[in-house]
Amino acid sequence: MDYIPKDYDPILYSNAVQQNPNLKVFDGLKDSILDYLFVADDSEWESPIVTTDEVGTRKQEDIISHQYVAKLPGYPAIGYILYRNKNDKPFKFWDLLSVVKQYLNDIGYKAHYTDQEIKSYAKKLCKSNDYIKQHLFPVRIPPIMMVGYFGGVDVSAYEDWYKYLEKSGRKKDANVITLYQHAFFTRQFVTEIVSPDHHRKVPVTLQYRDMMALGPQGGLKKLGEMVKQPKVDTTVWDEEDGKPSGYYKTHMRELLQVRPDDYQRYSMNDAEITLKYLGFVLRMEQEVYEAGLLKQMYIPATLTGLSDQLTNHYLNEKYSHGQVKKITQSIFNDQMEQYLRPKYYNQMPTNSDEDWKKLIISIKNTKRKSIVKEHQLLVKKLSSFLSSGSIIISLNDKGKPIELLNTDKLMRRINFNELYKLNPRLKVNDLLDPRKRIRHYSPSINVNDKVRLAFNANAYRFKRKSSNELLTCNEFVSYLWQQSVYKTTYKKKGDNYQVFKPGQFYWVEKELNLFATHNGYYFKEANKYSAKHEKGIHDMSTLQADEAYNQAFSMALKAYTGGQNLCYNPGLIHKPYVYDIDLKSSYVNAGHLIPDLKLDDSAKFNDTDISKSDFKKLLPTLPNGVFTVGVADVDYKLPDGIERASAGVKATVKNATPRYVLEHKRAILPLTTVIDLFNHNSEIYIHRLIVPEQKRLDGNLANICPSGRAQDWTLQHRNLAKKNYGNKSAEQELFKLLGNGAYGKTAQGLNAKTSKAFGTKNSYYVPVSRSTNPLVAMQYTAIARYQVNFLMDLLDHLYPNNLIPSVTTDGFIWAGNHPLDKKEIVKAIKKLHLSNG
Repeated sequence: MDYIPKDYDPILYSNAVQQNPNLKVFDGLKDSILDYLFVADDSEWESPIVTTDEVGTRKQEDIISHQYVAKLPGYPAIGYILYRNKNDKPFKFWDLLSVVKQYLNDIGYKAHYTDQEIKSYAKKLCKSNDYIKQHLFPVRIPPIMMVGYFGGVDVSAYEDWYKYLEKSGRKKDANVITLYQHAFFTRQFVTEIVSPDHHRKVPVTLQYRDMMALGPQGGLKKLGEMVKQPKVDTTVWDEEDGKPSGYYKTHMRELLQVRPDDYQRYSMNDAEITLKYLGFVLRMEQEVYEAGLLKQMYIPATLTGLSDQLTNHYLNEKYSHGQVKKITQSIFNDQMEQYLRPKYYNQMPTNSDEDWKKLIISIKNTKRKSIVKEHQLLVKKLSSFLSSGSIIISLNDKGKPIELLNTDKLMRRINFNELYKLNPRLKVNDLLDPRKRIRHYSPSINVNDKVRLAFNANAYRFKRKSSNELLTCNEFVSYLWQQSVYKTTYKKKGDNYQVFKPGQFYWVEKELNLFATHNGYYFKEANKYSAKHEKGIHDMSTLQADEAYNQAFSMALKAYTGGQNLCYNPGLIHKPYVYDIDLKSSYVNAGHLIPDLKLDDSAKFNDTDISKSDFKKLLPTLPNGVFTVGVADVDYKLPDGIERASAGVKATVKNATPRYVLEHKRAILPLTTVIDLFNHNSEIYIHRLIVPEQKRLDGNLANICPSGRAQDWTLQHRNLAKKNYGNKSAEQELFKLLGNGAYGKTAQGLNAKTSKAFGTKNSYYVPVSRSTNPLVAMQYTAIARYQVNFLMDLLDHLYPNNLIPSVTTDGFIWAGNHPLDKKEIVKAIKKLHLSNG
């Protein structure tokens, strides 16, 4: 049956193409990601001769064809190319829907909508269930994930696109899409696609992803190289047909007429590349997931977003091995056991003793599925009456965790007194009847005043409630009592589960806000926000630093300046040797030199009024030397005759670049930069210096910051990809991008920048990421600047009378009268390193 009303050609791919790893990966993720129907969309336009003032413009009437590649996990991929003749009406969203219907028909997909899906559509579209049933396509249309490259172009190729991608439906308000560096993507949204005759409105769920935000620079050509499907070169056909080079590229309709097969191959190629590239990204994401760094697979909007998820994994790990034990003992003083369930109740049932014994004997063989179901029902009904260690987590035949009763001495483990007190008419057989309900037991736990006061002093260290309030002592103790029923629990790594026996402090650790330990802030929910704050999104207007302990936060916010781009010597370079010198893997390298911070404790140093001589005495006591994370309010004056300013100060004027001056008062700078000023013989006076608690950099990767650990993981996998796939492989390229993205996420949202939001005509503040931390962000750039300054000073010493025309964050241009000797430079660096201890 044909659902596509326009002229079209289906593209049936061979089995070899279907088995391509970048397409096959979708089949493997069928149960890991929501059941999306993936549709790659691309359009081909004419390039007609136009007047001078129209050069570069295109109209929807200039579209020749739309190309699609559809892939539903578990089913084959099929391509479709829809043609539009010169005088045909422009494409509409109904054409997209017709391709979806055609594809589902062609693959034999027969699923139907569930009642829950119908109710969900009715709620989101504010319609009745009967209305939704009437308008739905008979065969279920899965949520559609639209995949493109520079997707805004292809979306705007539909005449009625604005009706579906903004709420007001007014064409003049069509600038409402979400943009990220010119990439186009959306959240998942529900809409009704209207037929051309307006007789049908089909509810669908749509979401857009743009591969431009998930890939490196270099356009589709680069993506094609990464998935081993190069862009088609039309100049070959130009030469064969005696046309000027680039002719067919600007006369696509003529190419369709004289070379229809070549046109088809050319036009389908981009859609095929975009879908395969998404598959390639998901393959790499799978490695992250299987390593246990992601809780679940998902379709990222940006590659840096995936980098943020890696860092988030380490942000939720303990700061140190003794952290949880120390907090627990400070609260309970080795008396936590008295607030947990007893090992045994040692009670007997007031009646039906024999029935209880028969029940326990009957449920011992947990290899039988029927017995397992009985266990799960008993756990549900008896959980509040069981002693500690009475529930065991086990794995079923599919490797998924299930709860079972610990049948060893089970009669001694049940609180029969409370069970029958709350359920006096209880019969043993009622426990196996799903229809019979049980009243549960909630103990009244008496907490002594010392424990209560100690907990209140530590309450800020624990996860906040959904109301954003601090946890109370009674809630915490009740939680520990509840969890003590488990003898074993589980953890997940990728799709694999592992059962283990929780340690003494395991459940305390689960409630600690380890994220705040590393980042030193939480999010508030005020009644009123700035007009630029998007409801439900966290940005700097909802971020609340813990001012009692993370006192460096506001200073670090001022100290963070981002990159630098300076020109010291404009004009012609008259030196015979010119080099462009860059730090290799600058931000990944810097991530290995930033210690992990503990921002829920008092700062290591918090001093005021420090003279240069006092600072000199302080330097040897810093935990990490020049790489110690800290922030200072400082006056400085560089020595006379210096050629370059080693520090830049954030300008107070909005959007102004940092100021590189010889002298400055009350500059807020990273401690690393202050040390650099000191090393350049500057006069300094520190009004305030804050150095947060931090680990020592001793070569142990556990001591570096979470974003640095994430970068180290990507670096290891990049090196592994080089070994397995080659030094210039696509795999190593993607891991490189993941590593580089980690730094940018630490600074996301720190400046008051805005972006367009989907579904409205408003601009909102850029949200913060999970990795956002001004102390870490400022340190990344401070280290890069310090290393660049070090190299420039070294070359000044080794090669006098040189010229450094320009300096960037991670590199500089060097010009001299002699060629640089790499071995000599490396030798000098090692010598300086040894002399500095």
